[in-house]
Amino acid sequence: MANTQKRGGIAVYIDTERAVNNEFLRRMGVDTTPGPFIKPKVTTGSIEEVFEYIERVVMHTRLKFPEKNKLVTVVWDSVAATPGKEELEVAHMDTPRMGTEARAMSRSLRKAMEAMDAGYVTLVCINQLREKIGVSWGDSDITPHGRALPFYSSVRVKLKSVGQIKVKDGKADMTVGVSTEAKVFKNKVGPNWRSVKFPLMYDFGVSDEASWIEFLKNLDCVVVNGAWSTIVVNGQEYKFQGSSGWLELLKNDAIKKFVLDTIEAKMVRKFDRKPDELDIDSESLLEIEQLKSNLER
Repeated sequence: MANTQKRGGIAVYIDTERAVNNEFLRRMGVDTTPGPFIKPKVTTGSIEEVFEYIERVVMHTRLKFPEKNKLVTVVWDSVAATPGKEELEVAHMDTPRMGTEARAMSRSLRKAMEAMDAGYVTLVCINQLREKIGVSWGDSDITPHGRALPFYSSVRVKLKSVGQIKVKDGKADMTVGVSTEAKVFKNKVGPNWRSVKFPLMYDFGVSDEASWIEFLKNLDCVVVNGAWSTIVVNGQEYKFQGSSGWLELLKNDAIKKFVLDTIEAKMVRKFDRKPDELDIDSESLLEIEQLKSNLER
């Protein structure tokens, strides 16, 4: 949402969990003043109402900016916390209502795709992970509200905590964040099955600079020797200590550009080579041949 606003766009936050804090959003760089930031004043209590609101916002933006170059990012937090209209209208909680949310999601997504196709619109749906009962092998995680959202999604990212980030507070350790792993397990717009780890801090969100240095360490671009770390930029050697030294070093525009260019060169897949020029792992090819053999049998 912050990056959308930096590019002159509009950020919309639909908070069905009633858990958002405007001060926390501002600390993460989101401008919460009316105009660049929209939060529904009327409660969007059901799945159908959420999609109706999204359609109204998108169509209003397109009418106001007919050139379609106005970015719109809508964050829905969260899908699992939003019931279907049918569930809200039942008289008794013991009334059978299997699949009501799944049907509501499927109907609403089919209808909303036309509005979403108006251009420069990103819908970010935050969902919860539930455990699938009776799974003895494979992935036991499942997301609520049916399969329509996974089918319509362009990108699906699974986030999980892989450890705590602690700092010394006197004699005790204080947890200030979590080490987070993000894995892309569906991607229509880029390479699939890629993963990355980054620090997620409780007080300001994602620490980009900290994730950069960890990646550069894996590439041996940053060499650690005791308390000091070294990076070579354009033939010149720079030394620094700890995260504070790293942040101070990044104030140098040339070093920051070198870091970002290195990350882009190693991480971003550019489809500019023919398949026969790619260096494909032989074990991966063997797995494909074994799968073909099994299917033929």
